Amino acid sequence: MLSTIFKTYKEAELYLHYAHLKTTSYAQHNALGSAYDTVASLNDRLAENLYRVTEDLEIPETFTISTSIETESIA
Repeated sequence: MLSTIFKTYKEAELYLHYAHLKTTSYAQHNALGSAYDTVASLNDRLAENLYRVTEDLEIPETFTISTSIETESIA
């Protein structure tokens, strides 16, 4: 269950990073960058705590994100 939560947050992190890099809007670029940084930090803390509690962390071999993001609709 907790590994599923980690995987979901990691996918969100990857999505935000992709959208951050792809947008042509300066405001969106900054907002997505802040969101990406926040989620990445949370993922790191979650992974460390999961390992501390379970002494085992299942990290998926692959993550899948859609690359057909319309960044203008993210705002």
